[in-house]
Formats: sequence, structure tokens, C-alpha cells
Amino acid sequence: MKKITDLSALTCIHCETQEQWNKILTLDPFNTHVYSDNWLLYNRESVYFPNKNNYCDIEYAQDNGYTIYPASDFLDPEFEYGEKILVGDEQPLTLERTFLAVNLKSLDSPYVTTNDAGRIYAWKYAEKIAAKPIPEYTMEQLMDRVGHEFKIKK
Repeated sequence: MKKITDLSALTCIHCETQEQWNKILTLDPFNTHVYSDNWLLYNRESVYFPNKNNYCDIEYAQDNGYTIYPASDFLDPEFEYGEKILVGDEQPLTLERTFLAVNLKSLDSPYVTTNDAGRIYAWKYAEKIAAKPIPEYTMEQLMDRVGHEFKIKK
């Protein structure tokens, strides 16, 4: 996860929702005059320039050569109840667990809770499990994998 304070001068953060916007503003300790309702001017096109303490639309950032990061690069991932996630107290994450209904990170706690066989655990780190890519095959490759020929009915 990136830190807002580590960004260079020609970078900005794209916030597609007002919720993302509000969270990004609270993460910037140097923000002095960009407010929650400023998102309403550009809505889904809003970008925040932390090093300039300013905001604009994404088209301005693109036209002027800014590196644009999505807000999700700076925010803790949001999990769904019952979702399988990777957790751990050290990186890289290797344990697969089931997410509980309460995300303690959203309550200003540094931990994410999981349910493992009815027991509740708290973890320092958590991330979504990347979806496995679905392989694509030609018809000939499929026939080779099956090991025999078959006919396709129309």
C-alpha cells in the first residue's frame, strides 16, 4: 500500500467515490484546505494533488502529464463477510482465512479479524486473494487435452 506522503510533485490520486475522497483527505497530514464537498465539483472525475494541496478533474491531470494513482492504492482493502482473504502478521502473506463481519481496521484499529474454525483471530496485514486467470484454448488444444476426438453438436 502506498503512502500519500511519499508521492512526488507530479502525482495525483483519482477518487471515484466521495467515500474514497474523504478517506484520502484524512490520510494526508498536510491537507489544509481541500474538503469533503470539493468532490462534488468533479464527482467520479475528481483527482487530489497532495503536494499542491489542491484538486481538479482527471482530464487536467492527464493533459499535464501527472502520474495518476487510483485511491485504492492508498486505502485498506474492503472485505465482504465470508470472503476468503490472505492474512498474517508479517509479509509476505501466506495464511488463507475467512473474513468476519467486523473489520477492526475501519474502527481505527490496526487489525483485521478472521474466523478460523469458530475461533476469532486478529491480523496486522490482510489482502484479497487474486483471482486465478482462466486459461483460453483453441478447439484443437481442447481436443489434445481431452486425449481423443469428439464431435460438436450444432
